[in-house]
Amino acid sequence: MTFSPEYTLYAKALVGVLAIVNPMGAIPIFLSLCAGRTLDE
Repeated sequence: MTFSPEYTLYAKALVGVLAIVNPMGAIPIFLSLCAGRTLDE
């Protein structure tokens, strides 16, 4: 199965953005900022 060069470029860009943003590392920070808040806030 071969992919077009565009899909390969999109995949590389997505992996690069995820490596920079690091969503798994941001989860504890997000949870600590949201602690004690109500749903209305």
